[in-house]
Amino acid sequence: MSNTVLSNLYETKWLTEILTEICIFEKNQDNPDDSIPKYIKKSKAILDSQITKSFSLDELAEELQVNKYRLCREFSKYYKMPPLRYLNHKKMEKAKELLFGTNLTITEISTKLGIENVNHFIQLFKKETGATPLAYKQEAPASIRELHSPYKLNDHDQ
Repeated sequence: MSNTVLSNLYETKWLTEILTEICIFEKNQDNPDDSIPKYIKKSKAILDSQITKSFSLDELAEELQVNKYRLCREFSKYYKMPPLRYLNHKKMEKAKELLFGTNLTITEISTKLGIENVNHFIQLFKKETGATPLAYKQEAPASIRELHSPYKLNDHDQ
């Protein structure tokens, strides 16, 4: 075989490998959930559906029949935070909605989210937002209030 033919074969091989890698990468981008282990997806679903429940890492790991350290490490790998921090983050997102969308007191919001100790709730809220719930509500610009309000303006209302 001549050098030109051999060179063309190598180039074709490299192009095929590059295109294959691109296709694999794109496939994984289309369904990033496919690579997440089932028990991690299940743990997230449990936390999302039972936002008002208090969990310990031990309880969650026992329910999923997995080592708590592995659960924490793997959950963090896919969701960028440990399971209980994820749950608290979700609770604080819901707290913001309740803060702007209802007339509930901070104590009522705390209780509604399954956090019986109001001081602990305020501490978690401040850690998440940088302000206490009351200060957050009072100092929030209109855009933030509208973002968390369940009463969205329609185009014809404006």
